[in-house]
Amino acid sequence: MDGGPGLFEAALEVVSRAAAKKIPADEVRSILDRVNKAAAGYGPRWERDITLRLADALASQDGFGDLAVAQAKRAERLLSDDDSASTRMAVLEAVSKALTKAGKPDEAKPYLAQIAKLETREFAEYAKTFPFKPEPFAGRKAKSDRVMLVEVFTGAECPPCVAADLAFDGLMKSFKPSEVICLQYHLHIPRPDPLTSPDAMKRAEEFYGEQIEGTPTVFIGGKLGPPGGGSAAGAEKAYTAFRKLVEEGLEKPAGAKLGLTIGKEEKGALSAKATVTDLDAPGEKMMLRFALAEERIRYVGGNGLKYHHMVVRAMPGGTKGFPLAKKSAEQTVAINPDELRATLNKYLDDFAKNESPFPRPDRPLALKNLKLVAFIQNDATKEVLQAVQVDMEAK
Repeated sequence: MDGGPGLFEAALEVVSRAAAKKIPADEVRSILDRVNKAAAGYGPRWERDITLRLADALASQDGFGDLAVAQAKRAERLLSDDDSASTRMAVLEAVSKALTKAGKPDEAKPYLAQIAKLETREFAEYAKTFPFKPEPFAGRKAKSDRVMLVEVFTGAECPPCVAADLAFDGLMKSFKPSEVICLQYHLHIPRPDPLTSPDAMKRAEEFYGEQIEGTPTVFIGGKLGPPGGGSAAGAEKAYTAFRKLVEEGLEKPAGAKLGLTIGKEEKGALSAKATVTDLDAPGEKMMLRFALAEERIRYVGGNGLKYHHMVVRAMPGGTKGFPLAKKSAEQTVAINPDELRATLNKYLDDFAKNESPFPRPDRPLALKNLKLVAFIQNDATKEVLQAVQVDMEAK
């Protein structure tokens, strides 16, 4: 590895596989020393970003806890009074994660307290700037128990997506998850977006395909929704159009019952089981799918929005889903946040290397406050019959 820009990606590749390659801790420490020294020459922001990425890579592996803590605390020392609350929280999260993984949960507690305080204060201030007042849903007229699924394909670098994203947030304020479930898929449009996942891309390209001509694109119950592009000034208009279709869908029968439960944690992974009953029209085109979404992510991209909600990080079991050939079925999937974080990091690394560099170094991968969504979709018509959402916590 030379001392140029290629050093950083090469070092991250080596460090991320240190445990698998059985690289001694002393050798990893030597790599870190060299990379840290080189990163300092590229400015404090780059230095901190590389330090955090190395800390995160180490914290996800057994045997490197102390090195992960040292790297994370090094990033903490690189903070300045000019750094935003979001930057401070990202660094504090890295330190708390490294300490927890290193078997020092008590030392992590003060950092978690700082994070909670910063996050509560920042989000409260952000909420005051919401451009319109979404009214609570008054309730259904029919006896339907259908849960509507709203999907928006968007991008943090997409200025015309602001109206649709805020309308999406408005729906989350108006409806309960037992009425409406919202999912946000980020795409690399018009520029690379670190909130994008491989499964989000597949969902867009391989499932909805030509129906998505750009961002934003909204699907309500699997059906293409009205245009929602524009600035924040157009958010309420988009919200009103989306809400009308949502309320119409809530009055229709679901066509199936769907339950979802979370199992016990084993070796860092959680199991989840979906139970389908009373499916009206089973068949090879009737599919059960899962989506793992992060409830709230702090990231300011080119469109200026500070928070992004229910961002799909993965589709456990695959984007193709599971066929429902009978009226009743059960399906189990496993979710390991640490493995998912490593997968997303590699995807973003490969994209930056092979496609295009990201416009900002931030890589928000806290993967906290995760929600798991299961939904039944008729692939012949694209209609989503039923959906359910649960918190990703061990029971």
